[in-house]
Amino acid sequence: MSFCLNANRIGQGASAFAIAVLLAGCNGGSASPPPFSNGVTVTPSPSPTPPAATATVTLTMPVAVTTATLRITVISINGQPPTSAQVPQNPSTVALSSAAGGNCTITGSGETCTGSTPAAPGTVVVQFDVLDAGGNTRATNTVTFTVLPGPNQFQAALDGVVASVTITTAKLTPGTSFSGPINVQAFDSTGAVIVSSAPYAYAFTINDNDASTHTSLTLNATTAKKVTSTNPNDVVILNYDGATIPSFTYTVATVNGPKPITGGGTTTVGP
Repeated sequence: MSFCLNANRIGQGASAFAIAVLLAGCNGGSASPPPFSNGVTVTPSPSPTPPAATATVTLTMPVAVTTATLRITVISINGQPPTSAQVPQNPSTVALSSAAGGNCTITGSGETCTGSTPAAPGTVVVQFDVLDAGGNTRATNTVTFTVLPGPNQFQAALDGVVASVTITTAKLTPGTSFSGPINVQAFDSTGAVIVSSAPYAYAFTINDNDASTHTSLTLNATTAKKVTSTNPNDVVILNYDGATIPSFTYTVATVNGPKPITGGGTTTVGP
């Protein structure tokens, strides 16, 4: 399989997962013989052809999947939008599979997938998107590679796109104060939990809907009724002073995401 970023052609090729993508390309040329010198034609040795550029790219993905599609969009080559001669098919797509004989391997924190692509040497900006069967984006990132003649190795991380959030908390008892973490789990469009240390593609807010002043949330040194989660490793603290209040809920909302997210949770207050 191949994904192409070639100066002459780009073909098709190749979730926490990592994707190895081989970027290859070549430049060539020849020198014209110099003019006559004292009646003698001087023929220099031909310029050597530069070695083909190859690059291995490891993409760390925030979810593990059975099957998915990787969409590869070349944004620019050497600062310019790619031409149709450079990128005949843009974007290109690659089927990903962790089944036996597939191109992906599930690890403890995600998945790694392998593939190859030709590419012209230079500065190449590429957007990677992992899509579900309905075309929804599960993970994304735009990365820049400086591809040199010969072998290259790069690493990049894709960011999970949150589709839903589930919040669970301890039960609160009136008369007993509490300050401790609540469990916030974010899921992609297929229901796979988003993990890893990579940030979310789009942050989301968590809203404490208790109408009283007896509860609050703390995240990253901010204490308020609403906090913003940017990372799967965020620890959200619920603060409760022990007052008698009704049970209350949490709602979530995306920050600048292309689609709304769903979910939330409830904290029960009672004996």
